[in-house]
Amino acid sequence: MMTKTPAKNADNFTLKMKHKRNTLESLLGIRSNGYSLPDFHGWEIKARSVGNSDRPGSSVVTLFTPEPTSGVYVCEDFKEFMRRYGYPDTLGRADRVNLGGVYRAGGTAHARTGLRLVLDGFNHETKKYASNGAIRLLDGQDNEAMAWTFAKLIDHWKIKHAQAAFVPSQLRNAPDREYRFGRNILLGEGAEFGFFLKAVHEGRVYYDPGIKLEGVSTSHPKPKKRSQFRVSSKDLPALYVSSRVVDACDEAGC
Repeated sequence: MMTKTPAKNADNFTLKMKHKRNTLESLLGIRSNGYSLPDFHGWEIKARSVGNSDRPGSSVVTLFTPEPTSGVYVCEDFKEFMRRYGYPDTLGRADRVNLGGVYRAGGTAHARTGLRLVLDGFNHETKKYASNGAIRLLDGQDNEAMAWTFAKLIDHWKIKHAQAAFVPSQLRNAPDREYRFGRNILLGEGAEFGFFLKAVHEGRVYYDPGIKLEGVSTSHPKPKKRSQFRVSSKDLPALYVSSRVVDACDEAGC
């Protein structure tokens, strides 16, 4: 099915949406919300960008976007956090500071932010984790810039991702902005938190923030806070007790 906007087309749904996730949610009758609950009949629906929805191949998937629960990010003013760890916009956009990059467990410090990701409280040999463990971003002096405690992550992960459906999504910008969703959908069931932490330990799941502060010199700077944990779609089965690819059209009898 191709979703087209803004021109109307008798054969397609017409939606004026900012991005593919809201387009797919709208097609399924899902209201956009920030609750940590599954989207659709007990399933978390995730669109993943691909070059060809009929032959989707591998792509990057954003698993979830939890806000940090401790560290400078939480305990101090956001502008101060960005002053300490952010960097000027790399495209030269004035009066803007960013915090981005890819952070993997055990990796070196990011060249621009000076931060590195540490997985604290997980034993990869026994697959056990401590109740007071956390995923942390530390600076060069081992100060905790931001962190996500296991206690906060575990419920979000096990509830939100207990059953997840990953739908291939193809974008075409010309002549109009359109989305096409593939019929071969990966279903993951049984979101064991230990599997998630193991993938973090192995570097499969990584932190890839899209954080910025615009109008830094003004009295009312505009923040954008987006903390993303991402993974390659080929590594998704490792996060679940069981997974399978289904043909949505065959299942629906279309």
